Amino acid sequence: MSRKRVVLIAGAVVALVGAVLLGRPASKGSNGEAIAAGSPDTEDARQIQATIWTAYELYEIAGRTYDVSEFPQVFADDPRVPLTRDQRQRLEEWFGPVTEDAGYLTYVTGCYTKVAESDRLFEEAWARATAEGRDHLRPQDYLTPEEWREIQESNGPIPPPPAAPPRPSVSIEEVADWIRENTRFDSLVIKDDKAIVLFDDGATLNEATLVRSAGKWYIAGVKRVAVTGP
Repeated sequence: MSRKRVVLIAGAVVALVGAVLLGRPASKGSNGEAIAAGSPDTEDARQIQATIWTAYELYEIAGRTYDVSEFPQVFADDPRVPLTRDQRQRLEEWFGPVTEDAGYLTYVTGCYTKVAESDRLFEEAWARATAEGRDHLRPQDYLTPEEWREIQESNGPIPPPPAAPPRPSVSIEEVADWIRENTRFDSLVIKDDKAIVLFDDGATLNEATLVRSAGKWYIAGVKRVAVTGP
C-alpha cells in the first residue's frame, strides 16, 4: 500500500480520535498552567512519549475490536486531574450520573463502549431491514418500541440512524508507525509525579497530563488546544 494512502487513512484515524475523545478546542492549558518551550531529553520524557504513542495504538485497536482491556496500562483516573466539564457531561448523557472519582480512564473506556453500542445498533438495524427486503432504514429499525412510542406521543424529532462503522484498509501497525513518525512533541514540563505535554498528532494540538505511579507514567487527562490538520 502506498505511503500516501497510509497517511490519508492514519490522518483520518487521528481526526476521529480527536473528535471522540478530546472535545472542543480550548484557549488555555488545563488548570491554567503554563507550558514551557522545549522537551527535555530524559528517560522520563522518552517514557512519556512512548505512553502517548501506545495510547493511539490502543485507540486504534479499540476502534476496530472494542477491546479496552489494555487501557488501564496506559490511562488512569487520578483525583489531581479531574474530567473537563465537557467530558463529564458527555459521560452523563451516555450513562447517567458519574461518580466524583471518575477520571480519564473512565472517560476513554466509556467512549469506546459507546462506539461499540453504536456499531451494534447499526448492524442490528440493517439486519432488520435486509430481512424485510428493504434497502433503507426506518426509525423502528434502530429505536426501541418505547423510544419510538415516546417520539410519536411527543411529536418530537426523530434521531438519525447510527453511523456506519469505519472500515480501515491499513493495518494497526501501519497506523502506529505513522503516528510515531508524525507526532510532534512541542513541550514537556515535569514537576514531581505530574507532567504536562503539548503535542501535535497531525490533526490537533493537544495537551496531555500524565501522572507517575510506581515508576510508570499514565495519561490522566487530555484536552484539545487547536485544530491543526485538514
